[in-house]
Amino acid sequence: MRRTIVLVLLLLVAAGAVYSFLTLVAYPALQANKMALTEASRADLKSDRLRAKKPLRPSFDLVRIEPDGWAVVAGRAETEVKVELLLGATVVGQSTTDADGNFVIVLEEPLLPGHHQLVLRSTAPGDVVVLSVDTAFVSVP
Repeated sequence: MRRTIVLVLLLLVAAGAVYSFLTLVAYPALQANKMALTEASRADLKSDRLRAKKPLRPSFDLVRIEPDGWAVVAGRAETEVKVELLLGATVVGQSTTDADGNFVIVLEEPLLPGHHQLVLRSTAPGDVVVLSVDTAFVSVP
């Protein structure tokens, strides 16, 4: 019986020593290592994102349609790419973005009376084609 009590006490002392070692030495070192790895992972992820940057989708900032069908469209896309305004599958206007990614398109011919859906398409060097997420629904009287 006495031997069992001594054995249990030794086990408790050993468990306390292991717990103290883990909480005072190993855990802080593990946390410091984890934080360093997290910072390194963030830096790697950021550089991967910069290397494999997806092209910016073209977007509408302004769509102005006159009653006679003439239109002006302004927006943003990737810098220095060709941006086309599509009416269905037909290109009705195009422009090139500036160094800030801004563009303005004036239609080559007025829209006919009726309801229309306009979409933007940009083409970057290397023939990377990107469509806008947004669609402009317009109506010409």
